[in-house]
Amino acid sequence: MNEVLWMPTVLWGIATGFSLIIILLALGMYLWYQKRTAAVIEDASSVAELAAKREQLEADISQARQWRRDNNEELQKIDAERKLQEMLRQELVNTQMQLVQDEQKVTEARRETSDLQNAVAALSQDRDRIENEKSEFEKATNDAEKKAAVMEQLVQKRRSEMEDVNSELKEKRNELSDINRIVTDLQLRKDSLSDEINNKETNISVLKELLSTQEQSKHEMAEQIDTIKKDLSENVSEYDEAQKEYQLVRDKLYEAENKTRSLEARNAHLKEKSKELSPEATLVDPYEALYVMPDTFTKTGMITAHSNYDEDTALADLDSYLGKCKLSFSPRVIKAFHTSLKISDISPLVVMAGISGTGKSELPRRYAEAMGIHFHLMAVQPRWDSPQDMFGFYNYMEKKYKATELSRSLIQMDKWNNPEKSKYHDRMLLVLLDEMNLARVEYYFSEFLSKLEIRRTVNPDDINERIKAEISLDTGSVVKGVDIPKLYVHKNVLFVGTMNEDESTQTLSDKVIDRANVLRFGRPEKMTSDMPANPDQSDKFLTFTNWKDWQKDYSHLNQQARTDAEKWISTINLALDEIGRPFGYRINQAIFSYIANYPAVNAQNNYRLAFADQLEQRVLPKLRGLEISAKSSCLEKIDEVIEEVGDEALSTAFRKAANPDHTLFTWAGVTRNQEL
Repeated sequence: MNEVLWMPTVLWGIATGFSLIIILLALGMYLWYQKRTAAVIEDASSVAELAAKREQLEADISQARQWRRDNNEELQKIDAERKLQEMLRQELVNTQMQLVQDEQKVTEARRETSDLQNAVAALSQDRDRIENEKSEFEKATNDAEKKAAVMEQLVQKRRSEMEDVNSELKEKRNELSDINRIVTDLQLRKDSLSDEINNKETNISVLKELLSTQEQSKHEMAEQIDTIKKDLSENVSEYDEAQKEYQLVRDKLYEAENKTRSLEARNAHLKEKSKELSPEATLVDPYEALYVMPDTFTKTGMITAHSNYDEDTALADLDSYLGKCKLSFSPRVIKAFHTSLKISDISPLVVMAGISGTGKSELPRRYAEAMGIHFHLMAVQPRWDSPQDMFGFYNYMEKKYKATELSRSLIQMDKWNNPEKSKYHDRMLLVLLDEMNLARVEYYFSEFLSKLEIRRTVNPDDINERIKAEISLDTGSVVKGVDIPKLYVHKNVLFVGTMNEDESTQTLSDKVIDRANVLRFGRPEKMTSDMPANPDQSDKFLTFTNWKDWQKDYSHLNQQARTDAEKWISTINLALDEIGRPFGYRINQAIFSYIANYPAVNAQNNYRLAFADQLEQRVLPKLRGLEISAKSSCLEKIDEVIEEVGDEALSTAFRKAANPDHTLFTWAGVTRNQEL
């Protein structure tokens, strides 16, 4: 029982302790609440506000709880999005790295784009140019089609003409056959008459013998003799008439033969023209134009060669021929021109300079006619700028070579490269470059001039040496089965150039002057109203073999001429060295060669005239533009040599050019008296 009583007391004590603890806790919470309430009251203006705030806070708490519940799923979504963003951020980093690489590629692409744009611009220009060329080509095509139509009509016309020519040729051949038959009959008649005359003469002899033995029948025989004489006279008269008729027929035959040859040539020309104009014609040899016989050789009357033609005789014939042409040149000029041509192996060009209308072009032409040398005139054009203007060019549109008259002529002279087609290799050819300084000589002639100079040191029979001096033609692309033509210009081809010295022309360079003999033509001493004539030319031509017999070497000079020439050359060269214009071996050798080849050089001190010519042609032109006052020593030494040589006209011209009143040395050449 006691134990039962004790248990409630313990429980009561425990309950009391817990109650006290709860009370204390409640008191503590109350105090804390009071303090908190006081704090809240202090913050609030009134209890109502606190209640309102409480309600508001409770509502906010409720709303926050609701927001938390509501946004818990959103938070999960955001977390998922965050993870997705992390993945995207990583991908973004990777993308940025890729972007950097792509930007580098873009930079390279931009650079390539810039290059492509430049290429596009260039291609645009090419496209515009091609379109222009296309339009021009279309225009040219239309023109060509029109021309083709015209040419087709021309072909038909030419064919018709050719048929007419063939029929005419056939008639002429029949006529020629009839004439030959008539000539044969006349020849037989002539023989018959000759036999009859011989028989009559025999009868006369017999009758004369009978007359001496039969005096009794003298009267009868005299009558018979008279009858026979009469018959003989009639026969002789008939024979003379037959001879005249024979000569007339022979002339007609010669005329018919000439006409036949002309018709045959015309027929061949028309056939060639027909082949060229025919649409179905095919090009076999693109260089066939090179092998067409030039007018330089066809339009000439030179048939037979001079036999051992003496040089003095040739010069006399030249002087006589110039007189028939009513041309007057100083003998010194003629000899200077002739000698300059003879030394063309070392001085390949002869230049004739001066005022217009003084016979610079006439002298070479008449010289060639008188000597029996083939002549070719080339009128230089201001647009000339390459050797193609002289020799021709390869037309890539027509696929054939457009040859000039000069290249055709040189082909005919070249026996090494064209042995089958070279028919005139032992003849002489003189080429005249008329007004050669209308264009820059260095552009179209300089390279060829070097080749001409080289030829004197090579053996043309040795192909390895000859190729050094051969001319390269513009032959275009190689055609299979067709040999490319080569051209070697031998020493039998002479070159002369004329030049007017005025404001419309170019000056010659030192390279050209050093390789040329320059003859100057001044104001004519006498004016004449006579017009040049055209006398009949000789039918004989000068052979290259004969020409070489006229050429001499230095050993041909006598000792006095050698000694004086060497002394004068040394003095002149020392004087030129003072002004920085000395000459070398080429001019030295050329001067000696000129003196050695001067006509009759060892007679009457003619070597002095030859040396004076070289002073005029080679030395004094080097002084042009020299300041006179500063170079008086050089001019004095040259003047002393000229005085010693003894050429009065040269001395006068030199002193005029070196007049101290002038600032610069002005050389205008020497005016030669017609008698000198």
